[in-house]
Amino acid sequence: MANKPHYDMMNVPEYDEYIKTQRKAFRGTERKQTEERAYSFDLKCIISKAIDEYEWTKEKTYCIQREYRRFLILCSLDEEIVPPVDIDKFWHLHILDTEKYEEDCEYIFGHFMHHSPDYSTEEDGKMEDDFKVTLALYRTTFKQEPPKNIWR
Repeated sequence: MANKPHYDMMNVPEYDEYIKTQRKAFRGTERKQTEERAYSFDLKCIISKAIDEYEWTKEKTYCIQREYRRFLILCSLDEEIVPPVDIDKFWHLHILDTEKYEEDCEYIFGHFMHHSPDYSTEEDGKMEDDFKVTLALYRTTFKQEPPKNIWR
């Protein structure tokens, strides 16, 4: 029986390029799906709670929920995202509705997104540095400046 030639696909440049193209396409598709889902899930009950809890106007609350959705998109891109204060408050209200939060995370990300506050970072300036990185990622992702009245 003649030996068949063995092709090591891991060392074929065309294959490497094919894999890179497929990964890029997948990430693009995955990101688009995450964005579509982040913009489409229902936050009415969280908006109502925020208006009652924080006495925000409807206009302010709608702006914060829009930016919260963008925050979730950023979270799907990087694990070190730091939200501004009002988005963090909105996030906490969402988390407190545990069943809804779990369901929404599953819908948007395909898994539960934990909130792990790291209080030690406030002391060494890491949180401030991570917030600057978050703002840069926002600009790159959404091709605009974050609203200064929320992202401060």
